Amino acid sequence: MIRFLVFSDLHYDHVFDADNRIQLLINKVNAIKPNFVISLGDLCYPTSCNKHIINEFHNLKIPFYHCIGNHDCEDYDQTNLTTFWNSNSLNYSFIINETKFIVLNSCFMKHDDKELLYNKGLYNKQADTYPIISQTEIEWLKNEMSEKDMKYVIFSHHSLVNEFPKRGI
Repeated sequence: MIRFLVFSDLHYDHVFDADNRIQLLINKVNAIKPNFVISLGDLCYPTSCNKHIINEFHNLKIPFYHCIGNHDCEDYDQTNLTTFWNSNSLNYSFIINETKFIVLNSCFMKHDDKELLYNKGLYNKQADTYPIISQTEIEWLKNEMSEKDMKYVIFSHHSLVNEFPKRGI
């Protein structure tokens, strides 16, 4: 059995009791001892003053994964994000037992047939469609899910099925 803890939308930079919330979350992780923890986005801005948050989760001694949320990238580019998360890509996968966990970056918008990483300023001026999964990522996802004997779990900040406009892919 694989046990994991999922959380989302902590919005560290916007809530008054963010450090307390993180401590409560860490206490919960320590109590239930999951195989891994994953944030589904909007954890904090990717700035050096927030690196301590990531370090706290990595100090748990279990894997900590993160999915990009729109507030994570609203004023930051891909280089800022990959550097902050110490990652080569904002979409990735990992395997535990016979299950592949796939982490998508659903923070793309489309304007004039161009796919752009979400940016708050551009979104307010230029987004025709948001959120989307980029075509490059869709091709990557098809490749990731090509093994017939594997089970798959997909994580994304935005719902993959949602009829409410601008809330789902």
